[in-house]
Amino acid sequence: MTLDIRISKNASAVGETYAGVMRKMLKRLADDEDAVSLLSSSVAEPRALLRELVSGCFEGKITTRYQSVMTGNNPCLEEALAERYGVPGRNILCTAGATNALAFLYKTLVNPGETVLVERPGFDIFWDFARAQGVQVDYFSRKAPSFEIDVEEALSAITPQTRLIVLSNLHNPSGKMIPEDVLLRLAQGAQEHGVLVVVDEVYRDYAGKPNSALWSPEKTPNIIRLGSMTKMYGLSGLRCGWIIAHDAVMDAIVPVFMKLDFNASKLGHAVAAALLEEPSAFDAFVDDEIRRSRPCAVEELTRLKAKNMIDLEMPDYGCICFPKIVGVDDTRALAQWLIENHRVYTVAGEFFGAPGYLRLGFAIEPKKLKSGMQRLAEGVLLFREKDSDAG
Repeated sequence: MTLDIRISKNASAVGETYAGVMRKMLKRLADDEDAVSLLSSSVAEPRALLRELVSGCFEGKITTRYQSVMTGNNPCLEEALAERYGVPGRNILCTAGATNALAFLYKTLVNPGETVLVERPGFDIFWDFARAQGVQVDYFSRKAPSFEIDVEEALSAITPQTRLIVLSNLHNPSGKMIPEDVLLRLAQGAQEHGVLVVVDEVYRDYAGKPNSALWSPEKTPNIIRLGSMTKMYGLSGLRCGWIIAHDAVMDAIVPVFMKLDFNASKLGHAVAAALLEEPSAFDAFVDDEIRRSRPCAVEELTRLKAKNMIDLEMPDYGCICFPKIVGVDDTRALAQWLIENHRVYTVAGEFFGAPGYLRLGFAIEPKKLKSGMQRLAEGVLLFREKDSDAG
């Protein structure tokens, strides 16, 4: 018997994704020792610190933080997050990463035929998750080079079908931070329409912890915040994320979560709790990684800008940036050219809804970063010459 397997029309509507391309590039990168990766959007995984942390939790007597996550949050993790972000534990829901949290919110809060309003440029899962379940996607612009938000323009895109506004802070892909007054005005305007604002904050702690007095669930009841250990500490292996939201949101989503979600890691969340209770060594690692790499990145990118190869307003925080490549429209073709001919890996702006840009991650060893930037410069020049000759 031949099985007739059919993918749903909604899932089939999702084309090539950032995640899919990243998997292919990382597999290829693993076989090329001389290549330079400018792909990563976080610091490197702090393996030595992680080994020490895990050993402390499980060598000899098993840590008391190792508790079930089947009936709710790991209580130690919940307490550590509540302390870190200045919110009550009841306003925290721990998840198997921020991506899982976002997918859950879409499934729980948006019906087919309703709409999410998404920033562009933005992370492709913001719209792909919606399309995969038959949800309409509208967009508002974040304007280069500062990738600012025009609040009035964004609010004017709200329709009676809009359920969520979805954006990132720090912005992925540019790394730019949204000024507090801008985010507050956006949230207040959305609240007048009964619309929730989902803020992906996985990079936010690179700029320091948010002001808990300003961003408490009581003061901003329609903001839902997403966080993760993956970006702020480079610890994707823990599969630990969280949702911070108002009581009314939690009352709606937690019962559904308890019915449908079994993905959180008892082990990962125990280790995350231990880290967040005593984060100083990991914070120092993150600060050192960015402190070492940022001056080199600024120097090389400034040189490229002076040569009219890129247009860029450097972000103040984090370890990613999103330069416009002057004279290049098809940055997917450019990214492939850079791999094939210069062995430097970047992410094309097309995956963020912005052809003509590349996302660059620069939290790597300065000598290798300098080599990667020089290869990038040489590759862009030759690519432009090739296109000019072809024209």
